[in-house]
Amino acid sequence: MLSRTRDIAAILLGSNKFPHFEPSLSNDAYANSNNLFRYYLTSDEGLCLKEGEEEGELLDLFGSPLSVLDQDLKVTKFVKENTAKRTILIYFVGHGGFSYNQEYFLALQSTRPDKKYLTGYRIGDLAQTLRDAASDRDIILVLDCCFAGEAVKAFMPIGITEVVEKKTFAALPGASTALLVAASKDDPAISLDGKKYTMFMESFMWALTTGRPVREAKLSLRSIANATASNIAERYGLGGVMPQVHCPRQVNSSDVADIPLFPNRYVDKSAPEPANRLPEKGSLGTEMRALAHKWRMPVP
Repeated sequence: MLSRTRDIAAILLGSNKFPHFEPSLSNDAYANSNNLFRYYLTSDEGLCLKEGEEEGELLDLFGSPLSVLDQDLKVTKFVKENTAKRTILIYFVGHGGFSYNQEYFLALQSTRPDKKYLTGYRIGDLAQTLRDAASDRDIILVLDCCFAGEAVKAFMPIGITEVVEKKTFAALPGASTALLVAASKDDPAISLDGKKYTMFMESFMWALTTGRPVREAKLSLRSIANATASNIAERYGLGGVMPQVHCPRQVNSSDVADIPLFPNRYVDKSAPEPANRLPEKGSLGTEMRALAHKWRMPVP
C-alpha cells in the first residue's frame, strides 16, 4: 500500500441518467467513470479516503435524485465538517450546458430542460458555495463534461485590478483554485459510442495508476493532466479532445496545480531504480489491465 496523500476531502457530482431529458442523453459511461474514480479515491491503491457523510472524507452525490438546493446544502455541510482537510477535490461527470441567459451549469438527475436556470447546478453558485464554506482551503475541480472550460470564468475575480486582487488575496489565510477540464469552452467532451468510460477518464486514470517515470513520490495535478493529454493524443490522434488546467485564483504565488498530491505509482522505494507497476488487486487493477490490453500496451 502506498502512503496516504496530503489531507484531501473529495466530492463526486453528476449523473448518468436524466429522466426529464430525451433518453439519448443518458450514458452509462458516466456512471462507469464515476465508479472507477471513486474506487481510486477509496482504495488502498489510491488515496485511501473514508466514505460517508458522517465523519467521512468522500461525499458521493453522483446519480442523486436530490434537488440542486439539497445537493448544494450537502456539499456545504460536508466541506464545513471537513475543516481539517486542506484540499477539497471535486469531480463532476455528465453534461454541462447553458441556460437562457448563457449561464453555464452542470446537469443533475433532477435537472429539467424547461427550468435549467433553477434546476441545474450553476457553476457560479458552486463557486460561491466553495468561497463561503472553504475560503481558507485549496480547491481542485475536475469537470468531465462539455464546454467545461467555461467554468473558469466563475472562479475568476471580476471587476478588480491586478494590484487590488493581489493585496486582497494576500490577506487571506491562503486558498488557491485549480480547474482540470476535459474540454475547452469551445469543444465538447467526448464519450465515444461503445466505450466503457469517457475519453478523459480512461486516460486520466491510466496516468494516476501508472504514474510518471520520475523519482518524486507524489505527482501534481498539472503533471497528471499532462500525462492524460499525452495519452489521449497517442490513443486518438486528431480526434482527441485535450484537457486543460486553469488556475484562476492563486494566493501568495501558491499554485495548487503544482502541489504534489497523488501517489506516483511508478516509484518503488524498495528498488534501486523506479519500477512501473499497476494496482495489484481489486477492480481498479482489473480495469487498468483491461485498458492496457485494449491499447496493446505492456502490462507492468
